Amino acid sequence: MEVNARELEALNCLFLRVLAKIFIGPYHSPEADEMTVAQKRLLYILDLNGPQRMSEIARLSGVTLPAATAVVDRLVEAGLVERHSEPNDRRVVRIALTEKGRKMIASMNSVHERRLRDVLEKLTPEERTALVEHFRSIYDLLTLIETR
Repeated sequence: MEVNARELEALNCLFLRVLAKIFIGPYHSPEADEMTVAQKRLLYILDLNGPQRMSEIARLSGVTLPAATAVVDRLVEAGLVERHSEPNDRRVVRIALTEKGRKMIASMNSVHERRLRDVLEKLTPEERTALVEHFRSIYDLLTLIETR
């Protein structure tokens, strides 16, 4: 079934608005408020995928290698990530979260969970179940597309 261009545009716009309401809502983490969106994105990438090579960070972030390096440099200075050389090949460097970085992620997740809890409490149990099922379906489809 072909997707209507207006449906695609409407879904994209709605999805971005929902994310903004969740992630840029009235709740704040004072430490995270000092970070750029690119820095937060990089922390989430490392949290979800584990230590990564700089080239992979750039690819997953959708930025150039120099841009990713600049973000990593700032996060290293803040003590949120660290560089580790591979034991078998010292030229390969992986970027990993520090304990402070993991605590930052936990703080940001706590803020997002509070926001989502407020939303979900307004839904019936059936609506919550349907919402989770729809998001799971979208996630599964996106995962399937990525593996092709």
